[in-house]
Parts: sequence; C-alpha cells; structure tokens
Amino acid sequence: MRKILIALLVLIAVGVGGYFGVDAYARAEATRQIDAALANLKGSGIEATRGAVDFRLLSRTLEVTDITLTYPNQGGVTRIGRVTAAGLGEPAPGRVKADRIEIVDLAFDGPMFAGSDIEASYRLPLATVERYEGPQQIRVAGGEAWRVLLAFLKESAAAKITLPRVTAATRSGSGDAATALDVAYGAVTFDEISGGRVARATFEPATFTLKGPKDRPKESGSGEIGRITAEAVDVGTGLSLLDPQNGDQEYRTVYGRIAVEGYRVSLDNGTRQQVGSLRLDDLAVKPAGFPLAQVIEAGQRVQQSEADGGDADPAELGRMLTALGKLYDSMRLGGVAFTDVTMIDPDGQQGTMKAMRMGPLADGRLAAFALEGFAGTDDGKPVKLDLFAINGLRPGGLMDYLGRASANPAALHSLPEQLRALHLVEGVEIAGLEAPAENADDGPIQVAKLKLDWGDFVGVLPGRLSGTLRVAGPISAMSDEEPFSLMAAAGARRADVALDIGASWNEAEKSISVAPLAAQVKDAFAVSGKLNLGGVSRDAFAAAPEKLVVAAETATLTSAELTLADSGLYQLKLKQMAEEQGASPDAVRDLFAGLAELMIGQLAADRPDLAPAGEAIVAFLRQPGSTLSLKITPKRSLPLVDAVAALQSDPMALIDEVSIEATTTR
Repeated sequence: MRKILIALLVLIAVGVGGYFGVDAYARAEATRQIDAALANLKGSGIEATRGAVDFRLLSRTLEVTDITLTYPNQGGVTRIGRVTAAGLGEPAPGRVKADRIEIVDLAFDGPMFAGSDIEASYRLPLATVERYEGPQQIRVAGGEAWRVLLAFLKESAAAKITLPRVTAATRSGSGDAATALDVAYGAVTFDEISGGRVARATFEPATFTLKGPKDRPKESGSGEIGRITAEAVDVGTGLSLLDPQNGDQEYRTVYGRIAVEGYRVSLDNGTRQQVGSLRLDDLAVKPAGFPLAQVIEAGQRVQQSEADGGDADPAELGRMLTALGKLYDSMRLGGVAFTDVTMIDPDGQQGTMKAMRMGPLADGRLAAFALEGFAGTDDGKPVKLDLFAINGLRPGGLMDYLGRASANPAALHSLPEQLRALHLVEGVEIAGLEAPAENADDGPIQVAKLKLDWGDFVGVLPGRLSGTLRVAGPISAMSDEEPFSLMAAAGARRADVALDIGASWNEAEKSISVAPLAAQVKDAFAVSGKLNLGGVSRDAFAAAPEKLVVAAETATLTSAELTLADSGLYQLKLKQMAEEQGASPDAVRDLFAGLAELMIGQLAADRPDLAPAGEAIVAFLRQPGSTLSLKITPKRSLPLVDAVAALQSDPMALIDEVSIEATTTR
C-alpha cells in the first residue's frame, strides 16, 4: 500500500510540475503571438503597445492589460484597460475563436476623422463579445484606421456584442467660439454579426447636452433620444464609402430599417422640439458614385473659412453643394417618416405636425416630400395645414443647381438655365390650409386645394401641365376689383374661387390641347374653355427666341370653346348700373339685350350664318342665371399669329374666318 501511495504521489508531482511547465510555455507562446499581432498593426499605420499577458491553459483564457493603439497618420489614441478572452480555440489555420471576450475600460481620444478640428472622446467601461470567431492577424495596405477595421469586420463573426454603457463627447473651437456635445447612451446590443453585417442593433435611450458659442444660445441645450432599433446594418458598406477608389456600381444596403422611439431637445433660448417617432427604411448606396470623402473635405474648408472670421468662400460652398448632390444621386431610400412633431419658438409661437414623410428615393428622384397635419400659430393666430407636398423632387440636381449658383451666379442669369430649374420638381400640392387674414372678423384665408404638376419635357419646357386651385377668403382683401367689388356692395363678406388649367402636347399630331381652362367665383359666375392648336413643332418649346418665332408662324388655331355660366354676377351688375342711372334692373337688362339684338341683327344681315349664334347671345342677356356656350371652328387653316393680331386690332376681321356655334340654356 505504501508503495502504491508513493507511486501515486510521484505521478501527481510529475503531472502538476508538467502542467505548470506547459502553462508557462503556453503563456510564452501567447505573448509571442500577441506581440506579433501588435507588430503587424504597425504595417497598417497603427502603433501598438501592451502591458502584461497571461494565459491559463485549463480554461483556455487569455488576458492582456494596458493596450494602447496610436494612429500617427489620422491622429488619436485608443486605450484598453484589459482584454480577457475565455474558451479560446483554433477552428482553422489562421483563425481564432473565443466563447466570451470582455473588454474593460476602452477609451478613444482624438479627431473625429482625419484632418478634422472636431476632437472626440469615447468611453466604454465594459464590452462583452459572445461566441467570437475571427482572423489571427490583419494585414492592410495604408495607414487609415477605417481600413483596418473594415478588413477585421469582413473576416469576423460574433453571436452578440453588449455595451452596458457608452459616453461620447465632441469639442470644436476655443474660447467663446467653442462648441461641445456630450452624449450618454444606455445599453447597446449588436446581434448576429458576420462579414461586417449586423442583423439587429439596439440602443437604449440616451441623453445629450449641447453647448454652442457664447453669443448663440440657440445652439445650447439638452435633450434625449428614445430607444433606437436598427435591422440589417452593413457596417462594412458604411466604412467602404470612405474609400475614394471604391468602384462598386451596385446598390449596397447600409440599413434595412431604423426606428427611433422619440426625440426631444430644449435649447437655452427657449426653443423646444419633440418627435414622437422616426423611421427609416431601406437605405442603400452605390459606393462608386458616393463621394463622401469629397463632401467631408469640402465641408472642412467651408468651416475653416467661417472660423477665420469671414463668409464661406462661394467656390468652396459650390463644390460642397455639388458633391452633396452626387450623394443623393448615388442613394436609394425606401422612405423616412417623422411622426408627432412639436415645435415651440422662444417667442411662444408653437406648432404640431402629425407626420413628415420622404420617399421613396431611387435614381436621383424623390417621389414625395410631405408635411401632414400641421397646426400652429402666427402672431398668436391659428394656422392649419393638412398637407404640403413636393412631388418628383431631384435633390441631387437641386444641390448641383445651388452649387453652380453659389460658385458662379451669373451663369444662371440666362433664361434656359432658369427654365432648367423646372426639371428639378414635378409638382407641388397644398391642401387644407387655413391662415389668418387682416380682417379676422371675416374669417381666415382657406386653401382647400392647390396642386400643380408638370412633366414630359420637350427641351427645357414641360410638354404637360395641370393646375387646380380652390381658395376662399375675405372679400375685403380683393374688394377693389370686379366681381368682388360688386359682391362686397351686395353684402357678401367672403368669396370662394376655383381655378383649373391643363395643357398637353401631342408630338405625333403636332398639336396642343389646353383643357380644362376654367375659373369660378361662387354666387357670381363660372367660365370654362378649351383650345386646340395644330402645327406645333418641338421648336415651340425651345428657349431660343428665333426658334419660337418660327414655331409660332407654323402654329394654327384648330378650335376653341367657351362656356359662361352666370350665377349672380349679371344681376349684381344690372343692379349697380340701375342705381347709377336711376332705373330698375329689369330696364337696364332690356336695354342691354335690345342693343345687342340691334347690333347682331345688322351683322347677321350680311352674314346670315351668324344669326343663330346672335340669338343665343341675346337670350343669355335677357335671362340672368343662364349659361352661354360658344364653339369656334376656323373655316380654313388659320395661323395663330393672325388670329392673335386680329383680336388685338380688329376682332371683326375674324368673323369671316370662323364658324360660330352658340347655345343658351337655363
């Protein structure tokens, strides 16, 4: 028995001693590999140092303390108090895995990006990574930190990353011109990370404080951001946009969806803003056409010129705007929506908005930008707007247009350049607008609907146009003009006005149809018409005057229609004239009709074909509240320029050139 015990003790002693020997060897090997990895970073422009390295063989746990990463080319330093990786393994040559990684006291201090005067500081007391797998070493040509991070992300994967708390601070300027932003984030979680993509990211509510220059209190304040959830995030695509040599022409997703549960900010000057929710869907970019680096550089130059005490250099501002335009043209967006927006100005004016929506954006065209359900005040008086929308906006083209205007304003003075601005928008729409009028006793100005659309461009001009207006308001604002002066004299205090216009060009038929062409004032009159022109070539849409002259000479009048419906205006006019002449309205009406009958009778004596039309006109004058319809058709080809000249100088000269049909209905 004693020999057995002695033998057992010897075996234990040998085994324990052997373990410690292996453990020491493993620690030395781990130290060698860590040093090799840190030395490898130097080739990427990152200088790295470390403290102690410990490796425990039984638990396969590696611990490294006091890691420092310095970026000489970019500026800034990252410090890590301790990194502990447990459950280490080597799933394949050149690869390493860990069941769990803890990073303690991570801090970064330095410029936000290369060449920036904005200093940033980030603090992560703790970060944990679960089920990690990645490369043992990263080799990247060039010294940019983002290239190292991009290469690392593309070759790495993890089940989850958790950051219980994160703080961030940025500083810019000095003295009274200094600005600062401090943000304290709640817990941050990233799920299912692989190849630079994150399936889901969650940011718990955060708070922030702003400090602007001393003389601008509107830039100082505090606020909070609600819970943020992001899905299908491609960090790799985002980082790759920093590469000016990226030639990828395909759309690459940056975010599948981002949802923010509210936002609130209170500024020191009394401004308050609050958003109930924010949502962004399907943001993708074409890296080859996304000049992010150019925008950053141009923005820095503009900021520098302003920091030097002068206005932004127009040429630099123009370059920045043009670069911004290219960003939009290389972007795809499913949609953006802000809901339940509240705004309060320092003077007490306030407004709420149910929603602001944008999208979709594709091929440089934003289908719609819309504000919905606005209610607020203007000088203490209520203002309401159900809808304001810009349709078919080309934000990239708009930025480029503004950029050229900034860099060289004289270049946009020509008519063709000004008309090209029409290509940037396809239409605007307003609905449910109520705004205070000068005379509040007569109620507000109300725009039930205003809609303008254009498109199908021929050269610089649209080949299609339509417009609608429905507006009501106090007559007092328009009482100097008829028919509103007559309505005001009759005791009316408000007027309802409706306007409609439409026009389109048919290239195959070389024709233009203008319809509808209508105007109506409620309880006064309604007039509508239709005009058809033939022989209209593409030159009619040119901005060159010489081409317009030639095109006008070939255009002909095909037909014209006019309908006039009296709904009270005629009777008001008769009453006004009767009061001026001391007669009755019926007597004045009979005088009008009699004079018309005499004149038309004389005209019809030489042109019997005009008699039916003349009778219809007389019947209209005898019957207030009736409707007169006219249809004019040229007997032969009638040049438009001749028709316009005759109308201006001698309208009767057209009588023999056209056929006139007229009817009067009650």
